[in-house]
Amino acid sequence: MDETEYIVGRVESPELETDSQAVFFTEKNEIWTPDKNIQPFDLQDPFFKKINGELIFGGIKTFPKPTKDYPEALGYKTVFYRDHKKGLKELEQFVEGPDGMKGIRLTALRNGKIGMFTRPQDWEQGNKGKMGFAMLNSLEDLNTENISKAELINMQFNSEEWGGVNQIHVLSNNKLGIIGHIASSEAKTDENGYTTETKDYYAVAFCYDPETQETTPFEIIAQRKDLPDELPAKILKSEKKTTVLENIIYPSGLMRNKDGTADLYISVGDSSEGIIEMPDPFLKYE
Repeated sequence: MDETEYIVGRVESPELETDSQAVFFTEKNEIWTPDKNIQPFDLQDPFFKKINGELIFGGIKTFPKPTKDYPEALGYKTVFYRDHKKGLKELEQFVEGPDGMKGIRLTALRNGKIGMFTRPQDWEQGNKGKMGFAMLNSLEDLNTENISKAELINMQFNSEEWGGVNQIHVLSNNKLGIIGHIASSEAKTDENGYTTETKDYYAVAFCYDPETQETTPFEIIAQRKDLPDELPAKILKSEKKTTVLENIIYPSGLMRNKDGTADLYISVGDSSEGIIEMPDPFLKYE
């Protein structure tokens, strides 16, 4: 088994999101560089998790899905890979999630089952992305049907907000510490039909009990104003629309430390990656 330490990151052009790749980086002398022995994956927002000794890797696959108003619009789905305990270089795709769903995350539970969070959307009903949860008996039960059947969690979203799970921590009391995000957007269209949209994302933490389905309130643990103003941000432009991503904080994951602190890895403005040191947000739930 390969014991090298890796960070996997989303890499793309400053002005595009159609050439996104998930690239594996290794560290030498405090500098992280791409591992040329591992082929990049054509994915956005990569994630991974060890489940029963097996590496599960995934990300968002995009594809053209033009509409009348936005011919450059993208469709997307989550895809999953597994290594069959053979190591990182043996990853094989084994499941695709439903069209239009991000935020699918898995973790091994102490009862032997697998906890699965989902993020279903229903734009016609005003659901821009809520959170669902289900328990699976094994990885063989991970499929589009079971993902689609996950029950919605009673969360604190209003009709203009959406959010999802980014990382799951199994706590000492078997509850789940969740690192996630909550988001909203505002769009203005001028007299010529040109739209300018701004998006706001916040990193949040909360606790979920998979047995009782109880959820604690969101705690915002990082927002754009916490970080230096000079960090760059992605701005996407097309013939009919500009999307400004300056106020996006997207959590990659949280490393819990033994001294009661934690390191939150975050994406800033869909352009930079950083680390915020903070008190461990899950200690109060254990």
